[in-house]
Amino acid sequence: MLLALRFVGAAIVLFLPTFLMGGTLPVLVCGLARDSAELGTRLASLYWVNTAGAVVGTLAAGFYFCLRWVCEKHWPFAVALNLLAGVLALRLSRNEPAAIAQAMPARQCQKRMRRFRTNALLRTSAMPSRFLYICFALVGATAMAYEIGWTRLLSTQLGSSTYAFTL
Repeated sequence: MLLALRFVGAAIVLFLPTFLMGGTLPVLVCGLARDSAELGTRLASLYWVNTAGAVVGTLAAGFYFCLRWVCEKHWPFAVALNLLAGVLALRLSRNEPAAIAQAMPARQCQKRMRRFRTNALLRTSAMPSRFLYICFALVGATAMAYEIGWTRLLSTQLGSSTYAFTL
């Protein structure tokens, strides 16, 4: 019962941030892709930048910030960095009013994404979509298994520490 309570508590706490983080990529792609020809290029670029930022942030947090400062006592510093990033993003967005003016409205973006998905499915009509969904599910499950395996393997060598989790 305690395990179920922990799982439900963690799911409640993590649902909103993970939902919002997962929703940023489609919104950014819709705002930056002006036509379907550049959709793939923009999506790949944004995904690359997002992944690189996650890696740099994880390594900096685990190996630099937690060594330099005690993490529990310096959370206001993390809040200040987040606010600084927000202010910087707002300032940078003001420098490109043309890009904002050309960004498509939400309905147009939804129609374009729906049309892009339909065209992609028509190009791969030889394979049933259910088969592709199963393949995607298997790839995702395999990736999660690798993450858990690497974390456990490193924790046997480095102990249950911040460094094992960071790596």
